[in-house]
Amino acid sequence: MSKRTSISANQGIQGLMNKPKGGNHKNMTFELVMPSCNTNNMSVFLKELSKRYDEDLVVLACDGAAWHKSKNLEISGNIIMTHIPPYAPEMNPIEQIRQMGVRQ
Repeated sequence: MSKRTSISANQGIQGLMNKPKGGNHKNMTFELVMPSCNTNNMSVFLKELSKRYDEDLVVLACDGAAWHKSKNLEISGNIIMTHIPPYAPEMNPIEQIRQMGVRQ
């Protein structure tokens, strides 16, 4: 594995890559537009993400959505999935965006 990278995904099954320190890297955005959020589509996303960043270790921080924790989810070898704790909106980027809308 060549570089440390991290990725976060939201309900639209898309990822935004943080640029690794001190180096050039491929396009840092990765997303797939899928018709729905489910285990099968999440598996497709992970497979394509793994192929795109095949030389990197990808750490994916997910919320508690059922398709993120399914026993049938196919996780590629260069992807590590971690889950944020339930009821921790300060750790979930989509909740931050939602709160901005509530305040306005």
